[in-house]
Amino acid sequence: MDTYIFTGYAGLPGNVAQQTLYNRLGVIVEVDGQGRIVAAGSTLVMEVGRDFFARLVAGKSVLSERDEIIGLIHERYLGNSQGALSSAMQKVFEAVDRSPLGGVAAPQGAGVGDGGHGV
Repeated sequence: MDTYIFTGYAGLPGNVAQQTLYNRLGVIVEVDGQGRIVAAGSTLVMEVGRDFFARLVAGKSVLSERDEIIGLIHERYLGNSQGALSSAMQKVFEAVDRSPLGGVAAPQGAGVGDGGHGV
């Protein structure tokens, strides 16, 4: 298997429905050896939102298309969780940078790809 899993989490604003269920929004991406997202998921409550996010980032590179990914979230995902979704993806990028895929070794004991939270 030549893929990696990365996750990121971010706090939710108080005015979103899922904030009563979860305090944080999580995203998970499966990335191939060239940095392309092959699958994605999130803890967004509504199925259509989860599916939309997955389609929005599919095929994008976590190495070379970071600005495009964040731009698409801001341009196309106009829900109240937009900021949290963007922040969670930034955490994914940080995890990528610490991984072998990012070319920088992770500190020993760091939860590469899981933000230290376990997958």
